[in-house]
Amino acid sequence: MKRTLIIIGLLGHCTPINSFWESFSFFTTEKEEIISLDKKVPTDCSITIKNKKGNIFVKTWNKHKVVVEACKKGIEKTLKNALIELTVHQNNVTLATTNIDDQETCSINYTVLIPAQVKTLSLHTEKGNISAENISGQVIANTEKGNINLININGTLKTTTEKGNISFSTKNLDSHHSILAITQKGNVSIALPEKTSATVQATTHKGVITSEHTVTTQPRTMKINKHTAAQLNKELFCTIGSGGPSLKIHTGKGTIDFIIS
Repeated sequence: MKRTLIIIGLLGHCTPINSFWESFSFFTTEKEEIISLDKKVPTDCSITIKNKKGNIFVKTWNKHKVVVEACKKGIEKTLKNALIELTVHQNNVTLATTNIDDQETCSINYTVLIPAQVKTLSLHTEKGNISAENISGQVIANTEKGNINLININGTLKTTTEKGNISFSTKNLDSHHSILAITQKGNVSIALPEKTSATVQATTHKGVITSEHTVTTQPRTMKINKHTAAQLNKELFCTIGSGGPSLKIHTGKGTIDFIIS
């Protein structure tokens, strides 16, 4: 009892109890900070967005300007540790999260408005979801852990995630476009117009492949047994329509669905 009284007495002597707990919560309570940035950009530029922890959401408009709203969330010291930079150098535009030191960083969710026509759009986050829509140009999207959702993309696509689903749609798959979509653990959904021509290579280790499109499979010579029968549901080498643009899709564990948009 005496020890308890001594501790309480010391705390009371040094600082009020309420002030003590308020100062402790200052370091542990999560806060939010909104940062807005914008810059004029050249025509047909390449845009790169690099995040460390958080989502990236991209929409388009018919102006040569990039507008960014970044929502930082974390405890006080992590908010101060994370810096956001938007730079333009010739035809290259970069939005990046950087850390002052190697300590823990806060999460940052980016909402970005960019020109509808770009040369290349590169999106990367280490941990978070990626979403983009109505892009004309090449799109590269990578996340280590998160879903990737790309809507109405008119251009070549390269997208990977270690753990997450991938969904992609286009209104027009040109002959010079190609699609590469890889996830180690997650489902892949590819939405193409009904009148589409493409050459498909799709594989899954643990899952099945389905297609709403009529496909012409490549000839294969094999014996039918339990192993090969199961393999037929996990590999699809075919053409849609008259063939053409390359679609290479893979998931280690998940389903692959080709649907009519």
